[in-house]
Amino acid sequence: TKRVRFEVFRRDNFTCRYCHATNKELTIDHVIPQALGGSDKPDNLVACCKDCNSGKTSVSPDEPLVADVQEKALALRNALHEAMDTVSTSVENENDYIN
Repeated sequence: TKRVRFEVFRRDNFTCRYCHATNKELTIDHVIPQALGGSDKPDNLVACCKDCNSGKTSVSPDEPLVADVQEKALALRNALHEAMDTVSTSVENENDYIN
């Protein structure tokens, strides 16, 4: 979805995960290619420039990259949950005040 795409770009600081370029058009890349059983979940997706994405094809990634992507995806998920909890608490407090 567009939302997942944006969150992956944001998680990766709008930077290619392979060459670290910030001034190129980015795409979404599967760390473990779909041809090798990779999923469409955020912990298998990275921001990637078109040059790196087209050069990678269906090659298995290095293990440290996979671990790093999964770690950052988990950190983003936790941050989003904390933000949702904060907003939920804020709304509950406002409702108590109104009632």
